[in-house]
Amino acid sequence: MNDKSDNPLSRVLARWGLAPDDAGAIEPGEEQEILRCLGAAVITGWADLPRDIQRSLFEAAVAVGRPGREDIALFLHAHHRDTATR
Repeated sequence: MNDKSDNPLSRVLARWGLAPDDAGAIEPGEEQEILRCLGAAVITGWADLPRDIQRSLFEAAVAVGRPGREDIALFLHAHHRDTATR
């Protein structure tokens, strides 16, 4: 059984009030694709976000559980337009 409550991303979305009420509202696999697209959009605009929003998003990502704090920080550092190696 694949209960959505077992998925850390679903739990985060539910906390934000973004999880669908109807389990059939999103096709299987579509939720992961939506989250992937949203994540890519956040990373693309990361440098333009206010610091408090960056911190909030970072802490929310860490709360999901994997990858860990250090891995997320290294990823952001590597992909930030001001700190990425060219």
